[in-house]
Amino acid sequence: MRIELAPPASLGLLGRAPGMIPEWRVGAVVEVIAVRDATTGQLWLNLGQTRLPARVASGDPNGPAHGEALKLRVLRNSPVLAFEAIETQAPEADLASEALRRLLPRQSSPAALLASLGALMGQRELAEQLPQRIAVSAARLWNALTPAAQMTDPAGLATALNRSGLFMENQLATASGRALKEVPLTDLKALLLGLKETLARHDLPVRLPQPGEPAAPLPLLRGSFLPLPSQASPLANATSPAIAAETLARETDGALARLTATQLINTAAGGLAWLVEIPIRHDNEARMLRFRFERESARDEGEPSGWTVEAALELGNKESVHARVSLRQRRISVLLRSDVPQMVARLKANAGQLTAALESAGLNVDQVLCLHGLPVDDAGQSRARLVDTRA
Repeated sequence: MRIELAPPASLGLLGRAPGMIPEWRVGAVVEVIAVRDATTGQLWLNLGQTRLPARVASGDPNGPAHGEALKLRVLRNSPVLAFEAIETQAPEADLASEALRRLLPRQSSPAALLASLGALMGQRELAEQLPQRIAVSAARLWNALTPAAQMTDPAGLATALNRSGLFMENQLATASGRALKEVPLTDLKALLLGLKETLARHDLPVRLPQPGEPAAPLPLLRGSFLPLPSQASPLANATSPAIAAETLARETDGALARLTATQLINTAAGGLAWLVEIPIRHDNEARMLRFRFERESARDEGEPSGWTVEAALELGNKESVHARVSLRQRRISVLLRSDVPQMVARLKANAGQLTAALESAGLNVDQVLCLHGLPVDDAGQSRARLVDTRA
């Protein structure tokens, strides 16, 4: 990647920063921080206390991201200052950390995209005004979402997990024949990438979250585990295809960044914990069903480890449920929670049926407990640690 600045004299740098790059000589190397204007996308380079306007002359058309650290070598100093980016080989852990640093500011709750897709599917006239490729790609993603009825079947749940987008790269590397051809049509990440690419062909702006805007909950492997709340879509009453396309571009970028960040966080946990978020569709609405799997260390030497599975889902009318299942050897305990008293009553009424089903599967049931109220939100305390691989 090559970056150019105005001549040093026109920038007033000859007297201000000669010590940073002695005489701005060809071959000199400098470390800078890229800064992006949130509104215009204009690129600036922070060199010490000096901020310089810059442009990408060749290479990556998107250029460096906001906050990205760059090491540049001076190629020439007349008639403009021209630099080339020096690529360095970073350890795998550093690459993952750098990727997370870029992705997390962009991530947003997939609930926003689900709401927009649902609104778009319900507004045929608006959908027909969109460019055909965008409308087809959006409809393909919506129709590929897992139907809610499928989640009641173990095989259906397994299929939804496989298509959640977390395993796309592995499937592309190992699948063959028909299974390989199905990945772009059924995998969530592949479909998001397809929609993003289609939207990018129309040169639509992707606005990053601005300071002061509410941040989306981070994909954490520690701390309280809560449902992703549904969101109202700006497309519910939209009539402009341009607004619809820009909204889809922003929300697709945020959902894809979150999914990729989740993949990295899961990988860093080394198989000791997993976070999975699956969009499920019911009629013209969709919700995010969240799972967190965590291996529990053995209590005594020689005893096998156990597993804890948490699930969280917001139902219609802002009703939410949370489940925590702990399994060690053949012993199981279940804790069910809801923020709605009527839902708690329904869970208690069916607790006996659940107990009987678990026992018929050969498990020893310690308890099935139903409580009112969701887990306490401790996001403020857990944001400092995204990944904790302690068993």
